[in-house]
This record gives sequence, C-alpha cells and structure tokens, in this order.
Amino acid sequence: MEARLNKPGGITIIEKEIASPGMAPYDINEIVQIESTIRTKYNAGNILTMYLFFADGGTTTDTDSQFILGTAYRNTSFVMYESTIQNLSNGVGEPNRVDLETTVILHELGHLLGLTNLGTPMQTNHEDGAHPKHCSNENCLMYWEAEGSGLLGMMLGGNVPQLDANCLADLEANGGK
Repeated sequence: MEARLNKPGGITIIEKEIASPGMAPYDINEIVQIESTIRTKYNAGNILTMYLFFADGGTTTDTDSQFILGTAYRNTSFVMYESTIQNLSNGVGEPNRVDLETTVILHELGHLLGLTNLGTPMQTNHEDGAHPKHCSNENCLMYWEAEGSGLLGMMLGGNVPQLDANCLADLEANGGK
C-alpha cells in the first residue's frame, strides 16, 4: 500500500484474532454478517479503514476444479479464503504460500482502490469485456484469473503478478503513485 498510495502520515495495520465462526464453507452473506458483528473501525474524516477477514474455509461455490481465493465485497472490505490458499500452496509444484497470499491480497486491494473500472477512471480502456472489473492483460495482477483457480497458472515460475502500465496509470491519475 505504501508503494501505491499517498499516505504521508503512514499506514497502520491492526490485527485481531477471533475464534472460528464454524460456518465453513461460507457464502458472501455470512462473511458480511461476521464483519457486521466484529468490525470496530470505519472510515472517519481523512482516515480510511479497510477490513480483511481470513476465513477458515472456502466458499459455498467451490468445486474440485474451480475455487475462489479472495473476494472484495464492500467498498472497504475483502475476504481471503485462507484454508483454500493453504491447501493450494507450499507443496511440490505449488506456489509459495506467502507469494499466493500476497497476490490475492494485492488483487483484492486493487478492487478496493477502484481498479479496473470499479470507481477509478480508466485512462485507457483495458477492462476485460468477458470479465467486468478486471484487466484485459493476462499478465496483470488485476486479470480475472488472479482471484481464483487460474492464479496458480499465473504464478508458474514463482512470481507475484504485478499491476500493468494501464492499471498503474489509473492509480496515478486518481492520486496514487
């Protein structure tokens, strides 16, 4: 966030561990309800807050071949399906867990920052027509496969996908860096 946001006062991260809600697999309405119960910090004045929930299960829509690793669902909220991430990382032929988590967090944070065509005006049209609110560049962090099963293919070679020039231009035009 420090690399892309103009926050001269710095960025503070507050962590709070909670007991498992015991609701896995989750649908997004259950995630919203959990947030409503435990979230204590909200936007106020010039303070922006974000809420990130690490779920101890997958989604109700997951199958053996299709799954979701993270979802931005409100203007300042997103969920990471941590058990799914753990099941798909650190094994032979699988991505490093830290890299996989980092990629999912950065992708969902990109959505909260308004990428792609989700509030931050595009400087050049690069929205994927078949997958709205995602970049058309298959090597970009904001490509649609970066939030589900296709991410594993994007990470072959051990690299965390980066924002492409179009997404960076959008952030910069919206006051970012």
